[in-house]
Amino acid sequence: IPTSQYSLESQSFIAAWIIQVWGTTFVRLSILDFFAQVFRVSRFALLVYIVEGLAIAYLVGYTITFFAICRPMRYNWELSPQIAQHCGSLDLKFLLSSIFNLTLDCLILVLPLPML
Repeated sequence: IPTSQYSLESQSFIAAWIIQVWGTTFVRLSILDFFAQVFRVSRFALLVYIVEGLAIAYLVGYTITFFAICRPMRYNWELSPQIAQHCGSLDLKFLLSSIFNLTLDCLILVLPLPML
């Protein structure tokens, strides 16, 4: 990649990642709302609301982490060996995001099985 386009590509990656996290969360919330509408059992509805709370907590936490991991924020797309000292562990950020995503997806998959 030419050096002139590196910053633009990094900014595009950041925008795409944020859109992916927000989009995935709203898909999860719509699936959970569908479960709550189809299975009208109070105990199940409580579990659905708890999982919805976890999905929203993940969204808020990840958004804050994404923008706060490098200070100042422009260091997110201007990474270099000198700038990396001003950032937290980017590998850990993506690893934890993947773990939480997988956990939430499996939880949503398993949630309606007892009702079926």
